[in-house]
Amino acid sequence: MSTPEQSHTPPSDGTTPEAGTCPVHPERAVVQTCTTCERALCDLCFPYTRSGRDVCLACQEARRQRRRKHQLLGAVAVLAMILLLLVCVWRPQRRRVAAQVAYEVGTDFLKAGEGEKARVAFEKALELDPRRLEIYPELAELYEREGHLDAAVAAMQRATERSPEEATAWATLGHYYLLNQRYDEALQAFTRSRELNPQFSDVCAEMGVVYDHLGQLEPAAEMYQEAIALSPDLVDVRVSLANVLVELGDPGAAADVLEEVIAMVPNAENVNEVKARVAALRQEAAELTGQETP
Repeated sequence: MSTPEQSHTPPSDGTTPEAGTCPVHPERAVVQTCTTCERALCDLCFPYTRSGRDVCLACQEARRQRRRKHQLLGAVAVLAMILLLLVCVWRPQRRRVAAQVAYEVGTDFLKAGEGEKARVAFEKALELDPRRLEIYPELAELYEREGHLDAAVAAMQRATERSPEEATAWATLGHYYLLNQRYDEALQAFTRSRELNPQFSDVCAEMGVVYDHLGQLEPAAEMYQEAIALSPDLVDVRVSLANVLVELGDPGAAADVLEEVIAMVPNAENVNEVKARVAALRQEAAELTGQETP
C-alpha cells in the first residue's frame, strides 16, 4: 500500500526538479529509469520488477487497472448471457431472444480471437434456437480450427436435417466430409448441393478433388472444367486440371491450361518453373504425335 511519502503527485509549488532528482520525490536522487514510461526515478518508485524489466509503481498500477478492466468486461459479458438464458429459458419467444444474445456474445468473442468462448456461445445459441441456420457453418469452422472434424461434420448434418433444401448447407457438409476423407459421403453431399443449385463453382472444384483422390481422373477433369466455366479466375483449379490431364496422357492439353495460368498470373514467383513445365509438356506431346516442337 502506498504511503504519503510514496505518492506520485508532482510538486505542487510550481518548481521543477533539479537534474538528477526524482520528479515524484524531489528530495531523493534518481537511481534508475522506468522501462515503460522512461522516467528517471528514485528507489521509492521501484517496488516492482516485471520480467526482468524495471517498472515504476505508477506503470505497474496502470497495468493492474487495465487487467482488472478486461477481466471485468469479460465477466460482465458472460454473466449477462447467463442471466438472459436463465430468464428466458421457459418461453420460446424469449428463447429466441436469448439465442440472439448468445450469438452476438459469441461473435464478439470471435472478433476478439477467443475461439473457445465463441464456440461455447454458438453452441448455446443453437441449443436455444436450432433454427438459426447461419450459426452452423460458423460453429463447424470453429470445430475445424480445434481439430474436431467429426464435430464439424455433425454440425453440418444437423443443418441439412433442419433445412434439407438449402444448397449451401449441403455444400458445406460436403466440404467437411472431404476434409475428413469421407469421400463417398462428400460426393453425395456435393451432388445434392448441385441438384439444388448447380451454379456453385466451389462445389464443382471440390468434387474434382474428391474424384482425384479416388483415382477417377476423367470425372475429376470434368468437374474441374465445370468449375472453371463457372468461375474463370480459379487459378488453382486450372493447375489441378493440368495435373489430371497429364495423368490422362494428354500433355498438350495440360500445356494449354498452364499457358492460361501464366497469362492470368504473369508475375507469379514460380512463373519460370511453370514455363519450363509447359515447354517439357509441349516436347512430350510432340514426341507422342511424332511432330517437332515449334
